Amino acid sequence: MRDHAYYLNQICLGTRLRDVRRRRNVTQATLAKALGFAHPSTISSIEKGRRSVSDDELKCIAQVLRCSKDSLLKAYVQKLKI
Repeated sequence: MRDHAYYLNQICLGTRLRDVRRRRNVTQATLAKALGFAHPSTISSIEKGRRSVSDDELKCIAQVLRCSKDSLLKAYVQKLKI
């Protein structure tokens, strides 16, 4: 079973990813293709917290969405401070 903090991290990252992606008007299909994923469902799984993201994938996501890795992780860090 997943550790609770690990799960929260994935959920928060996924939520932040979805928010940034939508603000940039990037579809899941476009992001998936840019990252070399075969299916847009991979992005959906990340956004729902069902799939973890490697550091390299996070770096690529940030580049495609023109943001920093830190900005994608911001929501999680804020929750930890509560």
